[in-house]
Amino acid sequence: MAAMTGALSRQAAFELAVNTALNDFPNVEAIREEQRNCLKHLIDGIDVFAILPTGFGKSLIFQLFPRIKRALERRQEGMPYTIVVVTPLTAIMKDQVEHLNKIGVAAAMIGEDMDEAVKSGSYEIVYGSPESWLSKEWTKELQEGKLGKQVAAIAIDEVHSITECSRSVLKRLSIETSEKKKKDPFREAFSRVKDLRSQLPGVPVIALTASVLLKERQKLIKASGMISPVIVDVSPNKENITLDFLEMKKESYSGSNLKWVADMISTHGRQTPQTIIFCKTFNSISFVLSYLLMTLRGKAFVDSEDKGKVSLIGVYHAKTWDKEKSEIEHDFKGDGLKRVVIATCALGMGVNFPHVRYVIQYAPPNS
Repeated sequence: MAAMTGALSRQAAFELAVNTALNDFPNVEAIREEQRNCLKHLIDGIDVFAILPTGFGKSLIFQLFPRIKRALERRQEGMPYTIVVVTPLTAIMKDQVEHLNKIGVAAAMIGEDMDEAVKSGSYEIVYGSPESWLSKEWTKELQEGKLGKQVAAIAIDEVHSITECSRSVLKRLSIETSEKKKKDPFREAFSRVKDLRSQLPGVPVIALTASVLLKERQKLIKASGMISPVIVDVSPNKENITLDFLEMKKESYSGSNLKWVADMISTHGRQTPQTIIFCKTFNSISFVLSYLLMTLRGKAFVDSEDKGKVSLIGVYHAKTWDKEKSEIEHDFKGDGLKRVVIATCALGMGVNFPHVRYVIQYAPPNS
């Protein structure tokens, strides 16, 4: 009876902590059962492998964690628990840090101007790339510094990026790769992410992804350094998403398959539903862009109050200028002038674009 009463008491305390933490997250009224399950195990110090669909709220799990942990431990204000987040893309980090700071959650990204504040233990959520966290500076900080002493969990976002099946993806995404080097340092760092465990012994790990093959699961568990993790798995099937397939002939003749996109832009102009066309190669991007521009001609552009003529069509890949990337990201988070983006998978991983209506894979994916 005493054990049952204690369990009920812990459950009530957990639910109260969750509800208290949710007060700091506008527009989030409740969490899903799978999110709750992940948080419970992480709070108890148990590793978690979360395979949750795109849009399910994976990041909310590790964003809520420090405040729930602090509430349960009754830790006073100004003494935060910190969760270290390892993520492969700068766009993800910037997007989430900006959002969290707007709602009053102390978040930062290492490698920016906030490093000293991060080391002083001022942040609840600290993002960094694999190579940053595994650098000498930050491994020492995690082992010996104030930050390391208040880290209560490690989150590895987009964990599928570790495996061989996505190495070609990471090669295109890497922003620091020199063509002269035989190895991609970004990939190499991600494959060593389990080394963080040795810097933070006893700290639980949550690894998150929306997509992983069954045969890759054990590889990812081992590569992440997880020990007998609880696996929380949700089907990616969504009833409100329709998949259509269109057979393409040789690429030189396949532009007509995108005629409906050109017609849509011609008809709707700046009200064109936001659309992303994913391509596997730069040549495919060039072909699609040329087709749309030649078909639309002047209708591909609209007048802007401060920039003159602006194209409704954008291009996003690893070599796109940072300014152009930022403009596209900004427009797609709201209702900007860029309506159609032709991109490699450098666009979109982990970034919230709430208004996208059409997603086109111009060629079959690699996996």
